[in-house]
Amino acid sequence: MTNNLNEDFFRDFWLTVDEEAKKERLEQESLTLKEEAEKKKKLEQELLMLKVGEAEKKKKLEQELLTLKKRELHRKYVSLATMIPFALLMAIELEKTCSDQVLLGLISSALGHTILPFTTLYLICTLYLIYNNRKIAQKERELENIENGEIIEKERRDIPYTVDDYFNYADAALVTLVIVASIVSQALEQGIIGDVAFSLSSLFYFVASAIFCYREYKKSKNSEVEKEQGFDEKSEKKTSNMSAAKLMLAGSSILLIRRIMLIALSSSLHPAVGPTLGLVGMIFLIAGSVLIARSYSRKLENIEVSGKAVSIGAGVGNIGDGGSNTEGPAIA
Repeated sequence: MTNNLNEDFFRDFWLTVDEEAKKERLEQESLTLKEEAEKKKKLEQELLMLKVGEAEKKKKLEQELLTLKKRELHRKYVSLATMIPFALLMAIELEKTCSDQVLLGLISSALGHTILPFTTLYLICTLYLIYNNRKIAQKERELENIENGEIIEKERRDIPYTVDDYFNYADAALVTLVIVASIVSQALEQGIIGDVAFSLSSLFYFVASAIFCYREYKKSKNSEVEKEQGFDEKSEKKTSNMSAAKLMLAGSSILLIRRIMLIALSSSLHPAVGPTLGLVGMIFLIAGSVLIARSYSRKLENIEVSGKAVSIGAGVGNIGDGGSNTEGPAIA
C-alpha cells in the first residue's frame, strides 16, 4: 500500500515537473518568436526608410540633372548667337563688292570690332561647357549607382575623361590662341599671326565636324540594325542628328577652304570669293547648330513629360550634341 502511494506521488510529481518544463519552454519559444518578429519589423522599417531615402535622393538627382541639361541648352543658344555677327559681316562684305555705299563700310567696320568680344563670349561658353559636362557626368554616375544599389568609395568617384572632354579642352585652347593672336596682330599690324591662328582653328573644327558626322553615321547604322532585329522600341528612343552633322561638316569644310584660299591666293582672288564662302559656310554652321539645339530641346521635353532622367549626348554627348562644340566665331 505504501509502495503504491509512493509511486502515485512520484508519478504526479514528475508529471507536474514535465508540465512546468513544457510551459516554460513554450513561453521561451513564444518570447523568441516575438523578438524575431520585432527584429524583422524593425528591419523592414529600416529598409523602407532606406528605400524612401534613396527614392528622394534619386528624385533630387534627376531634378539636378534636368537643371544642368537645361543650362546646357541655354549655352547652345548663346554659342549659336556668337556666330551671327560674323555671318552678318560676310553678308555686308559681299554687298560692299557690289556697292560703294559709305554706310556699308561703316557697318562693316562696326561689325568687325564685335568679332573679338563675341569670340571671347564663345570662349566663356566653351569653358562653361567643360564644367557643365563634368557635373552632368558626375550626377549621371551617382544616379546609376543608386539604381544599381552600389555604394562607390570617394576615391573611386572620379569621372574618367572622354575624347569629347579632350576636344573641348583643345577647343578652349585654340579659341584662346585666336583671341591672343588677334590682339597681337592688331597691335603689331602683322596679319600673318591671326591668319595662322584662324587656320589652325578652322582645321580643328573641320576634324571635329568630321568625327561628329562619322559618329552620327555609325549611330544611324546601329539603329537600322536594331530595327531589323526587332528592337524597334529601343531604336525609336535614339534621335539621329545626321542632317545637322552633314550641315556642320559642309560648313566647316567651306570655311577651311576659304581660309586656305585667302592665304594661298590672296593676290589673285576675287574680292567676292572670301565673303561668299564665309557667308555660305556660316549659314551651314548656323543651320546645323539650330537643328542640334532643337533636337536637344525635344529630348529635354521628353524627360519632363516622362519624368525619367536619361543621358543626353555622348557620355555626355557626341561632338556637337552635348559633348563638344563644332561652332563658333573662331572657326572663321
